[in-house]
Amino acid sequence: MNKLKQFITKYNKLLMEVLYVSIVILACSLISMCSLFYKTPDEIKTALSYKYNFYLLAESFIYGAILISASSFAFYYLHPGEETTPAKMKVKNIIIYGILMFLGLCAYIVIAQILYVHLNFGKGSTFFFSTAITLIYVYLMFKLYYFDRVDSKKIIWELIRFGLVGVIAALFDFSTVSLMRFGILKNLTNSTAVTLIAVTCGFIAGVIVNYICSVFMVYKEGVNNSKTIKGVVLFVGLSAVGLLIGIGLEALFFDLLKLPYPAVFIIRTLIVLIWNYITRKLFIFKADKKIVEKQ
Repeated sequence: MNKLKQFITKYNKLLMEVLYVSIVILACSLISMCSLFYKTPDEIKTALSYKYNFYLLAESFIYGAILISASSFAFYYLHPGEETTPAKMKVKNIIIYGILMFLGLCAYIVIAQILYVHLNFGKGSTFFFSTAITLIYVYLMFKLYYFDRVDSKKIIWELIRFGLVGVIAALFDFSTVSLMRFGILKNLTNSTAVTLIAVTCGFIAGVIVNYICSVFMVYKEGVNNSKTIKGVVLFVGLSAVGLLIGIGLEALFFDLLKLPYPAVFIIRTLIVLIWNYITRKLFIFKADKKIVEKQ
């Protein structure tokens, strides 16, 4: 019992933050289930070999825009985990935050399509989980930009920045792969060749974006070797290994097991992200042992 009290006392601030954030996210997720009160046609269309529900697309856009805005206002006025209200943001951060919220809205729409069309979730559960997942992202971005965690050297915020950069790079990767696979190379019959070419082109687009963002945004603590010739070669080389891992995973899950491509892309991206973070941290953005900071 004493240990429990000690734990609560020590982590009271964190526990209250989790509680407030959970209440906001749960409330918004339940509100999103209002979609159950009316019916829309179950009209499935296809674009670039992707199946999607047209009416769900419109609904998720409206719900996503409203709930992302509402949760942002709630986080601002509650400022969970912080003793003061957020400071006024710089114009640059406002623009970046706006872009990230738009990406969050796009993610909300895509998640809803995957859950409803490809995983056969019910309409209510589709909106509930789409809202919950997206608003966790919204809160993390809120903390990054409203409370200036962008330059924090703590490992938790480094991981969050890395994940954010990974998502941005993945969007470029996904767009390039989709364009190649379902557009430019759609008439090519050799599925292995299509996978090899499409994933390679996506890799090139993604690694350029990832390198620029990693150098200037992600890693703030330790020795940065990324701008040296050796660092650039290491970055590209380690990313190339990640590419080979991605090609193997895509060939296995998409070409052989015939899983839906969005699901394959998510699995591939998560595994390669873990590889990229660990190898870059070990070989390029090395932690400076002389710097001791409370994490």
